[in-house]
Amino acid sequence: TYVSQSTAAIENDLDRLSASSIATVYPNPLEGTGWLEYDIRIGDIGEVVFRDLAGKEIMRESGLVLSGKVAINSDKFTQGLCFCTLEVDGFAVKTERFVVIR
Repeated sequence: TYVSQSTAAIENDLDRLSASSIATVYPNPLEGTGWLEYDIRIGDIGEVVFRDLAGKEIMRESGLVLSGKVAINSDKFTQGLCFCTLEVDGFAVKTERFVVIR
């Protein structure tokens, strides 16, 4: 017996999530305070997770809606390559990388 399921629901979810995005951290390389701009589709709530090169979570900004900016203080990060990921409804939508310098 074979069971077939429609993928339309999954495709709709992917289309919905792709409407949300983040821009590149600026300035990049980051020294001091920087910014990350985000756009989230109406009705969705997102969060941005910042990680170091080893994948350790450094910072998390939750409850993001519509569009805006997240302030990033480089003092929280080790020097080197870091990543920020926009998550909407538990799905990673986009990841950007940036460099922290001292």
